[in-house]
Amino acid sequence: MTRDERASYGQQYTVGTGNIITGGTVINSPMTNVGGRQNRADVTNELNTDGQQLWLPQLRDELARIRPLLEEDHDPAISADDRDDAIDAVRALQTEVAGAQDSGEADPKGFRWRVKALIHILEPLASIIGGVAAFEAILQNL
Repeated sequence: MTRDERASYGQQYTVGTGNIITGGTVINSPMTNVGGRQNRADVTNELNTDGQQLWLPQLRDELARIRPLLEEDHDPAISADDRDDAIDAVRALQTEVAGAQDSGEADPKGFRWRVKALIHILEPLASIIGGVAAFEAILQNL
């Protein structure tokens, strides 16, 4: 690296699938701090438990948003069985999310399966809830 290519303090460069940050802290990443002088780097790797669980409040909020939409809709073009299945699935997942938040323990793999199943159940009702994109985005963080 030439002198002109050196990063100044606080600049960020994307390299492959990770980031190199000179100065500062990496947030929501297993790599939280990199610093060094004269060709020596000190790297701290640690998991940020708060960052890992950001999906939990997002899931809670999205479930709270769609539940009344499902409960209040009476479009005859939508199967009552599909609507009832979706409402039951949303209620069950809301209960699990609340339990996970109360205990502070959430199994991302288990929630990933449940969100995938919920997306499948909600697909026929996408017009009521405005699509399933929010759940797909949450799924990417699980």
